[in-house]
Amino acid sequence: FLAELRVLLVFENQTNEVITEAELTFPLQRNAVISGYSVSLNEKMIPSVIVEKHAAVQAFDRSTKQFNKTFSSLAQKTIGNVFNAKINCIKPHEKTCLELTISQSLNSLTATEVFLEFLLEVED
Repeated sequence: FLAELRVLLVFENQTNEVITEAELTFPLQRNAVISGYSVSLNEKMIPSVIVEKHAAVQAFDRSTKQFNKTFSSLAQKTIGNVFNAKINCIKPHEKTCLELTISQSLNSLTATEVFLEFLLEVED
C-alpha cells in the first residue's frame, strides 16, 4: 500500500522589503519521497518539473541574480532523506504557497502512524 500526504506551507512577507530567498529544510521517513511539488504564483498553483540537479541549481541561481524580478523555487534532496526547499523573490506584503505531496510505502505501518510521525518531525 502507498500513503500520500499533501502539505501546504504558506510563506507571507509582512515587511516592506523583498525577501530574496526563503528556505525550508525538512526530514522525511526513510521510505518516503516527494512525489509532487507546486508553488503559487499570482494565486495559481504551478506544478514543478523534475530536471537534473545541476541544471536546476543553475536555473535557480540565475533567477536569484535577477534581484526582485524573477520568482523561482527549488527543492532538492540533501543528505540522507533530508530535503531542502527554496523560494526566491517574495514581494512585500505578498503570500506564496508551497504544496508538497509526500508518498510513502506503508508496509506494516498504518497511515495514522506514518502521518503522525511526519507531523511530529515537522513540529520539532
